Amino acid sequence: MTATASPPQSAGRVDPLVSRIVSQARVISRKRGGSRFIGILTQTPIGNPVDVVTANGTYLIRPCATPLAARMAIQECADSSSTVVIVTAMDAQALGSDVTLRLAGQQLFPLDSWRIVRDRFDAPRGVDHRVRQHPCLADWLAECADGIDPPKATNGFLDADTVWPFLLGQTFRTGL
Repeated sequence: MTATASPPQSAGRVDPLVSRIVSQARVISRKRGGSRFIGILTQTPIGNPVDVVTANGTYLIRPCATPLAARMAIQECADSSSTVVIVTAMDAQALGSDVTLRLAGQQLFPLDSWRIVRDRFDAPRGVDHRVRQHPCLADWLAECADGIDPPKATNGFLDADTVWPFLLGQTFRTGL
């Protein structure tokens, strides 16, 4: 499958995986000075290309199973002012240096839900070990915090006393 196998879909309610990819791309773009091309490494396939419009800009999510698909996605979006996110299961060496050199930091960033949670909750100092000991909470927190303004971490550290009331409130509100 190539990056242009089907037309991009405009997302209404965004798939949770795509939402996490956009969140991580936003963090990387902010830290890397607004990079236009970002590479995300994940073993979970996302299917078709998706264009996601946020308050921070448009993200063109392009799944790329081959180096050729990545090259085509970069070429297809070269004239766009949007952020292009290459999503692949290939490592940087398999992707090729010509593609990797165009990516933010000249690397692929693994999809990291804890990084997304720290960004969403404004917790640069970290996350309480009582929360981190449950890896599934990272995805759940990232999904629950999507599209809303979650409570800010106290002193930049996300503690269990903030996480549990937030998760319970979101679960009862949305019926997760």
